[in-house]
Amino acid sequence: MRNSLASHRNFTLVELLTVIGIIAILSGLLVGGLHRARQSSRRAACQSNLHQLGLGVQMYLDSNSEVFPVACGLPSMAQSLGEPEKRISVELLSYVGNNGELFKCPADVLGENGTYFDREGSSYEYNERLSGEKRYSSSVTDYGESVVPVLFDYDCFHAVLPQPKVKNYLFVDGHVGDLE
Repeated sequence: MRNSLASHRNFTLVELLTVIGIIAILSGLLVGGLHRARQSSRRAACQSNLHQLGLGVQMYLDSNSEVFPVACGLPSMAQSLGEPEKRISVELLSYVGNNGELFKCPADVLGENGTYFDREGSSYEYNERLSGEKRYSSSVTDYGESVVPVLFDYDCFHAVLPQPKVKNYLFVDGHVGDLE
């Protein structure tokens, strides 16, 4: 009678390396998929923020005779030039339920310099050509409300190959998307 434990056979080195290789390939695929899913969720959260800010812009326009807020596109630059640094985040804050987090894109990361949100008060640049303009001025009607951006990412926060220059835009008509 043979002992059942005696018939136990160990893995060979080739079998062990094959199993480790398969596990490494599968984990590489999983990590890549998780990274893309994380990027996609950040972009969706950013688009949601811009949509909420768009509603705030519409309320601002309704309350201010259809005139866009007077604000800078890049407040830190205006300050360095000695101009007043009117921030869009300050102008719209009461129109978005005093929720300052709406002005922060989850993908806004500058590295050792902090974030655009920290530096500018918003992750989103304001189209200062609209500053103080009427909603139905020529700067909007000549191009169309669905083409003129109000707010957009300061940088290509959502870039993934094969699209290395992806930004989210909020347009005058309230929709959020790309320029293309």
